[in-house]
Amino acid sequence: MYDVVVIGGGPGGYAAAIRASQLGGNVALVEAGQVGGTCVNRGCIPSKVWLRAAHLYRQVRTASRFGIQASLEGVDLAAVVARKEGVAGEIRMGMEALLKNNRIEHIRGRASLKSSQQVEVEGKVLEAKAVIVATGSVPEDFGAELGDGAALSTDEALDLTQLPPSLLVVGAGPIEVEFAACFQTLGCRVTLVTEGRRILPDEDGETGQRLAQALREQGVEILTGTGISSVEPAGSEFEASLSGAETRTVKVARVLSGSRRPCTRDLGLEQAGVGLGEKGEVLVNDRLESSVKGIYAIGDATGGWMLSHAASAMGITAAENAMGGDSVFR
Repeated sequence: MYDVVVIGGGPGGYAAAIRASQLGGNVALVEAGQVGGTCVNRGCIPSKVWLRAAHLYRQVRTASRFGIQASLEGVDLAAVVARKEGVAGEIRMGMEALLKNNRIEHIRGRASLKSSQQVEVEGKVLEAKAVIVATGSVPEDFGAELGDGAALSTDEALDLTQLPPSLLVVGAGPIEVEFAACFQTLGCRVTLVTEGRRILPDEDGETGQRLAQALREQGVEILTGTGISSVEPAGSEFEASLSGAETRTVKVARVLSGSRRPCTRDLGLEQAGVGLGEKGEVLVNDRLESSVKGIYAIGDATGGWMLSHAASAMGITAAENAMGGDSVFR
């Protein structure tokens, strides 16, 4: 029997597994895909590779202001995507090595809970004294609302080898602002709409104001207090009808949203008696324990701050409690 089985190998699950092992636990980490989760494979790290490419592109394009004469043939997005994959691969190798060095059994496969102490992986049942759910989040499926071909998920955006000529970004959180800045710099005409009063509402007002000014100087059109009432095909493009502070239509090639939901479907949580919220998030107490004793949840799966460092901190707390401690996450 394992002391702890961790489901999910992203920043939270990875940190939880290592901490539980450091405390003397016999630990298994189950991952259906690649270790690193969204952050390493489809989020933080890939987006920074794209942003770095955009930054260099802007530097070369504006170098003449500093007396530097440079020619620019364009951006090879296939090469950017290849570099993104290479960087993520290097990080995954390091993570795999650390799991091995910490004597953590890495099991590849899709997991589901059979009970509070049983996890099934590809037909094999693992017995565990405690389970930590660290399955992260996935992009919201908003394609059905927009019509065929309009929706562009953040996962898809990071694999593009050709930029759309125009993009409507829905939302104004860190994810949406990053994509707006990056795509506009690389030559895509970007319009960002948010129903809120300003971008980055969770940051202080001056930060949001200064970033909005910088984005507008780059050419991003920012429309606050504005939502989308419909998106209809219009030839080779789509026509988005805006509502709220702006009541007009915008023609765009694609529509991107950074909205995400907890990845908790088909995990057997309900059958195990685990309480879930309206969006599928696992409901936990300040010890990160669910409604079922011995089952913990961390990171995006809890529907809170969807940030990798928050998931890592939660992973450490949950692991300590799973190993008999009494830690509180604040």
